[in-house]
Amino acid sequence: MQDSQAIIVSAQLKKNTEQLQKQGETFVQAMERLADQIDKRFEKVNQQLADMQKEIRDVKNEMRQLKKDKTDKRASPTRLSVTMPDGMVIEYKDAADTFVTVIDKIGRKDVKILDLKVSGTDLMSTSEDGLPRRKLGGYYIHVGTSTKKKASLLAEIDSRLDVGLWVEIIPK
Repeated sequence: MQDSQAIIVSAQLKKNTEQLQKQGETFVQAMERLADQIDKRFEKVNQQLADMQKEIRDVKNEMRQLKKDKTDKRASPTRLSVTMPDGMVIEYKDAADTFVTVIDKIGRKDVKILDLKVSGTDLMSTSEDGLPRRKLGGYYIHVGTSTKKKASLLAEIDSRLDVGLWVEIIPK
């Protein structure tokens, strides 16, 4: 009886061993397929990365070119000419000088009360703040803007205070 049990156990062991071998082979095949899929995805990601790096280089080059084009296409230099209500013309070589002089003629305090802003900062300040400003009496006037912006600010001052200015932008 022990021999028959041994034969049965041996047959079961053999059957279990064969099943384990088949499962092991199936597992190995599955792992190989998974490794192939990972390799393909890795290659795809690497290609996408290379494409993105090329796009970044292209965009950087375009930005450099646009920056170069922008500096090459600067507007012709201009200045301000302002005719006061009494006929006096204020016109300096530098638009900032004209701008500050006109504010002085209108009245610093009157312009200050308007609380005008330039790029989020006060047009007229009582202290230096590191921005391009010209000192006028006890005020610092923001002059780090284009001639067009200065003309626009003078037009707004004129409109709000009803001064009667005639503001022109003229070539230097």
